[in-house]
Amino acid sequence: EGAPLSEREAIRSLVQLNRGIPGSRVNRSILESRILDLDPIDSVQYSQNLFGRGLLKITPKVAVARVRVSENGAPTLFSAEGTPYRGSVDRDVNLPELVLPADFKSPTLSPLSRWENGRIADLCQELSQNLSEKPVAVEVTEPGVIQLIPLDGGARVVLGSSDGWEK
Repeated sequence: EGAPLSEREAIRSLVQLNRGIPGSRVNRSILESRILDLDPIDSVQYSQNLFGRGLLKITPKVAVARVRVSENGAPTLFSAEGTPYRGSVDRDVNLPELVLPADFKSPTLSPLSRWENGRIADLCQELSQNLSEKPVAVEVTEPGVIQLIPLDGGARVVLGSSDGWEK
């Protein structure tokens, strides 16, 4: 229940690994973990009724922006939680385009992020809700300065660093 169409076949094959195993003996943690490994899945909950019939509840990630990547790269989306993931949305959905410096896309071993992805996700979500008819890019520059760039022409808006957004 709730699985994205693009992932249903993969989920079906993961569930089929438990074929022939009584529902009460299915390792819930392993099944949920395997399904969570699929990129567009946000949460999974496996439960059973009294008769042993399994129910899988799946919550997909919600895209708030498209991440600009190289032309041959798979489509990358940005979730409401601020995490990039591989996935797709209808072309009709007008999501902001997120532009990041190349080194921001690579993993870091530091416990501190080089940019505030949660705040950027909130901004992208607000833009897609309030400016859904205007295509816009959200650019995060090297020092962490955030800019809004209208894709159909117009003035660039420099918001600055997200550090002082509470003010």
